[in-house]
Amino acid sequence: MSGVERDKERITKFAEHFTPEDLAFESLDRSPKMAQPGEIVLDPFAGDFTLLCSVVWRKIENGMIYTDALQEVRSGEYHIDNCLVGIGRLYGPGKIETLQGKDIPENMKSDGLKACFKHEGKLLENHVACDSFVYDFSFGKKQIFGQGLFTIG
Repeated sequence: MSGVERDKERITKFAEHFTPEDLAFESLDRSPKMAQPGEIVLDPFAGDFTLLCSVVWRKIENGMIYTDALQEVRSGEYHIDNCLVGIGRLYGPGKIETLQGKDIPENMKSDGLKACFKHEGKLLENHVACDSFVYDFSFGKKQIFGQGLFTIG
């Protein structure tokens, strides 16, 4: 991935190895349902968002408009610098703001959350910097599942 300096210690400590674009598309060829309209795709270790960019591309090929396809992808990534690169890849040029600590909106706060982001002033509720082993991936919204037996958020 370009744009972020990584030393060997960081690569080793966090196992930072990024999915090549051709492998991301090959994965979608093997699991085409992931790119169908209406399918939500979560990448809890998103790196530079290669898989999510590929999903958005395929969703567009499958008839979705770009802004709707963006709403169907979710990411968690430990490193804020990786998130900034990935958000730039998904949303294109524009100002990206990092919200941390007291600047995180109350509804977004959750254990394991490190930061959330704005692109061109709009809160990106589907993409966070987090510890993916701790964060509940509610993205600030209460989620009920298991026929009402379980609630997160």
